[in-house]
Amino acid sequence: MVDSVGPVAGRLYARVEADQWMNIRLLMPAMVLYSAGAAFLIRRNPGFWIDQRWHLLLIGVQVAGFLIYPHLRRPLGTEHDLNDLSHPALEWQDEHWSNLKAEII
Repeated sequence: MVDSVGPVAGRLYARVEADQWMNIRLLMPAMVLYSAGAAFLIRRNPGFWIDQRWHLLLIGVQVAGFLIYPHLRRPLGTEHDLNDLSHPALEWQDEHWSNLKAEII
């Protein structure tokens, strides 16, 4: 099967690529900094963080960040835009049917 190079596929690719780059530029550095900071704090004063169970606060902040992050991201588009990008009669299917008809004839 050949990937489509039509306008709809190009728009979808651009949206997915932008979302991935935002994750690489925002999420990954934030997670590295947060993990390093948490490790530093626990290493500096383990009695406070481990014995008194304050490490659960650090875990809770990390979980909350993962739950909130998807809502902070720039949306890929409106529902209508996304439906246009996933409509079953897009150009790749048109190309597929054209190729299939050519093989039959």
